[in-house]
Amino acid sequence: MKYFTRFFALFFVILLVEVATSQPWTNLLPQEKADKKELSFYDYQKAFYEYWEPFHVDKGYYLNRDGEKTKAPGWKQFKRWEHYWETRVDKQTGEFPTTSTREIYQTAKASLSPNRSLSGDWSALGPDITGGGYAGLGRINCIAFHPTNDNMIYVGAASGGIWKTSNGGTSWTPLGDDNAALGVSDILVIMNGSSETIYLATGDKDHSDTYSIGVLKSIDGGATWQTTGLNWTANQQRLIYKMLMDPVNQNILYAATSNGFYKTVNAGTTWTQLINSSYVDVEFDPSNNSILYSSDTDGKVYKSINSGQNWTIVNSVAGGKRTELAVTSDNPAIVYALVSNAGSGLKGIYKSTDFGNSFTLTFNSFNLMGWDCDGSDSGGQAWYDLCIAADPNDENTLFAGGVNTWKSIDGGFTWNISTHWSSSCSGNATTVHADKHTLVYRHNTSVLFEGNDGGIYKTDDSGSSWDHIGNTLEISQMYRISCAQTNNTDVMTGLQDNGSKMLASNGWTDVYGGDGMECIIDFTDDNTQYASLYFGSVFRTINKWNSSYYITGGVSGNAAWVTPYTLDPNDHLTLYIGFQDVWESTNQGANWTQISSWGGNTLQSLAVAPSNSNFIYAATYETIYGTTNGGGSWSDITGSLPVGTASITYIWVKNDDPSTLWVTMSGFNALGVFQSTDGGSTWSDISTGLPEIPINSIIQNKQNTTETELYAATDVGVYLKVGSANWVPFFDGLPNVVVNELDIFYDDSNPQNSLLRAGTFGRGLWESDLYSGSPAGPVADFEGSPMTGTEPLEVTFADLSVGTIDTWDWDFGDGEQSSNQNPLHTYTSYGVYTVSLTVSGSNGNDTETKTDYIEVTALPPVADFEANPTTGNAPLLVSFTSLSTGIIDSWVWDLGNGSGASGENIFYTYETPGYYTITLTVTGPGGSDVMTKTDYIEVFPTSPPVVDFSATPTFGEAPLQVTFTNLTTGEVDQYDWSFGDGGASQNENPIHEYVAVGNYTVALTATGPGGTVTETKVDYILIPVGIDNETTGAYIVYPNPVTNTLQIQFPNKQKRVLILTNVTGNQLFETTSEDIESHLDMSKYKSGIYWLTIREKDEVVARVKVIRK
Repeated sequence: MKYFTRFFALFFVILLVEVATSQPWTNLLPQEKADKKELSFYDYQKAFYEYWEPFHVDKGYYLNRDGEKTKAPGWKQFKRWEHYWETRVDKQTGEFPTTSTREIYQTAKASLSPNRSLSGDWSALGPDITGGGYAGLGRINCIAFHPTNDNMIYVGAASGGIWKTSNGGTSWTPLGDDNAALGVSDILVIMNGSSETIYLATGDKDHSDTYSIGVLKSIDGGATWQTTGLNWTANQQRLIYKMLMDPVNQNILYAATSNGFYKTVNAGTTWTQLINSSYVDVEFDPSNNSILYSSDTDGKVYKSINSGQNWTIVNSVAGGKRTELAVTSDNPAIVYALVSNAGSGLKGIYKSTDFGNSFTLTFNSFNLMGWDCDGSDSGGQAWYDLCIAADPNDENTLFAGGVNTWKSIDGGFTWNISTHWSSSCSGNATTVHADKHTLVYRHNTSVLFEGNDGGIYKTDDSGSSWDHIGNTLEISQMYRISCAQTNNTDVMTGLQDNGSKMLASNGWTDVYGGDGMECIIDFTDDNTQYASLYFGSVFRTINKWNSSYYITGGVSGNAAWVTPYTLDPNDHLTLYIGFQDVWESTNQGANWTQISSWGGNTLQSLAVAPSNSNFIYAATYETIYGTTNGGGSWSDITGSLPVGTASITYIWVKNDDPSTLWVTMSGFNALGVFQSTDGGSTWSDISTGLPEIPINSIIQNKQNTTETELYAATDVGVYLKVGSANWVPFFDGLPNVVVNELDIFYDDSNPQNSLLRAGTFGRGLWESDLYSGSPAGPVADFEGSPMTGTEPLEVTFADLSVGTIDTWDWDFGDGEQSSNQNPLHTYTSYGVYTVSLTVSGSNGNDTETKTDYIEVTALPPVADFEANPTTGNAPLLVSFTSLSTGIIDSWVWDLGNGSGASGENIFYTYETPGYYTITLTVTGPGGSDVMTKTDYIEVFPTSPPVVDFSATPTFGEAPLQVTFTNLTTGEVDQYDWSFGDGGASQNENPIHEYVAVGNYTVALTATGPGGTVTETKVDYILIPVGIDNETTGAYIVYPNPVTNTLQIQFPNKQKRVLILTNVTGNQLFETTSEDIESHLDMSKYKSGIYWLTIREKDEVVARVKVIRK
């Protein structure tokens, strides 16, 4: 089933890039426009019909060279797509719409009244039961499982939303009927305490019945839904093909999309586009969560070994198209690739046995993607239905799905059919609905589930038998409906892909296969009914389908996809049908007469006046014709209808006036419904109140004789117009789904029991009582998006109020107001805000207040700091300064040694040497942030002091006063001086007096945290040594200690001998002096002690110890 919900969808991108590249006719598309993604609807039409023109296709078939009737691959799917979009694109340019219906739905969905029928009271009627096999309910795109409860299964429908069963498929419940898109492409489920967290990939991956609005998330098992950071609008025309969750870290998710490959590491809060390539499938290596495989629509397989950051092509099949992958935990080295060809048939099965590094062709002997039991036909629909799965407990067992399902038990080298769409294949297959979209094993079991166009199936015996487990799913996509008028239960419906079905008092019955189109129940006899296939193939039964007859063999010309036909409301035996002309049968279709002669475009709508059967109206999308004489003559009554910008989609004639009629118009514009009261001579626009979206059909409640009561089926539900009032929403309880057609069962004896029925495109048949009551005063309602976020938070407020409204008064709760209907407001400060809206109109006013509705969180703080110093000897005093930004309430320091502190700026002393890692955690209303600096503080061991000193003077005669200067560096607690003469001091820089002659050794001891160190200077202070001689006086020798020149002074001039010896008595030098002084060069001698002997007249008169420094 292949169309979309009311939430706006565009199909052309999938044709342009992801899917249509598998169809040969797309090679005729203008390449330059295709590269720029600027293709229009008319570009697709032109390419399609040019390609198929030589084949002379008739209703999806052509004659091959052997004269055999052959199905034209993709013909039916294109015509189905064309039927949907032809009335929704720009009529002039063929451009696809850029308008989203999401806001329209949100604005209109508020309830008008809890009482009967001011806004509808809708309930679902199904179909929700089928015996399976050839028949079905609707398309299933994806299947997911509860992590621990095997009976809890989730499925996603093409345009019917997400559903859940808690009993293994016995019954199903919809989740998220009001989600902005009811198309679902993939589902992930994880445990969340006693509930489940569900991730939902929106959109329809295989046919774009809906486009994606991104990934939605529920943390309460599907009761409520929120957007994630992967958040799009439908007019961006994007799809999500596959999601994966990291098996080790559930906060890490991947999404393969038409806009690239995305990853989140924070459970969906933010997403990063890793690459912009479009992959249609992605799988994990079962043994390594860093390795992923992906595939595209061009026959390529890719591999990443770094969690999706980079990709390498590991297999490329020339001529290959859409490719699907399978892996198995039984042997993680194996990767299977199912590759389709340009005709959407099988290109080949490829297999890797080395973790995807290389691939080998294992099978291409016959076509697994076609329709035949033996695979002998060509082509298929692989652009639309393609899937493969490998048994997690047996590497050699795998299933491949296309139109049918095939099985291999030898690793893909041979294949046998497992299910067939319409046959048992001589006992070799189970009959299961056609077109496979997903094959998935439950967890690590060998229980296999299949999603196809008909629903969900299960096999627990490896394909020997298949069971349909989709009853109670209400996901049918309906084109047309018809209510019986002889009882209140019977309804006929025409379903895409799932035939024509009848609802009766005993439930639903499948009455005809294929794609069900227009259908009718005879208003005089519910046993007589009509069903049809596409292109005008109509069948009649007179016994509620115990038997039936093909009745349009006598009608010639081309017919529309959904061919219009109707009973004469005054003669149930007379039937009218529109091909390129109008045809009439007066005997229920046994014979036909052509009653018009236009021979132009195919007719799309047809109506006969209930009050006068001579008034008949018929229309193509662009032209409406009318006759007042039963078809004797016709007039073009298009007149002022805006057919240049909108398409005519439906006609309804007033029950008591054959000249009053209404037509609906389709397009994303304000041209919704037009009325003529003079048989089409003039037209007036009565669209006020309708949303600017396609209007699909219209009906009048003939039981309201006081004022005209009209209902319109739209892409966002049902609207009501009573008398001269504007259109108002009439869809309380109706899901967010396209409504294609309406019909009314009339209870003429008790009109309050009359019922309005709606055929939806994705959620089946619905029913409501009819409107009753007078318009009340306005009812205020609104919603804002987003409702939470960080400052500054920009919130879009949508007015959901209903009724006649002239003014809107908003109070945003932060002192600001607005009078706009749908304002945009920015909250600049964090806090919780109560928002109120007061609406006023001619019938009164109403106020809606939502307490604590908007929650604005502060931006999270950013932690940072510095320290001074960051290195030094213990004990080291460090000043820590916070450099953090943002709103901060607390600062918590971890100082790296088990100690902590709080406060913005702190001091701390490190006593022990080492490296210290510092962490600062800052917390504010916006959250917390942490900054860690590893080995940031380095404390060295405490060094001992370096002791040194000097003295002035160091030589002189006694008494000699000496000033000592302390040159010690380092940390010192105490000084101890020893002056060599018994004197001592603890002053830092003492003064000491020497009173006796001598050479004095001085020592300084410094004591500190690093220890005690002593510096000793030997014979540092010299009090000159002299010898008294009574007759000759004293001899003076200086300096002593000496470095260079030793001075010797004598008391008089006299001949003297000077002898220098070392301590061992060896003579080193001898000289004679007759002067009053003499000089002795000591620089050439080593440091040490020497003796100077002075002799006069062979007599030793003095002996002096000399110290050489």
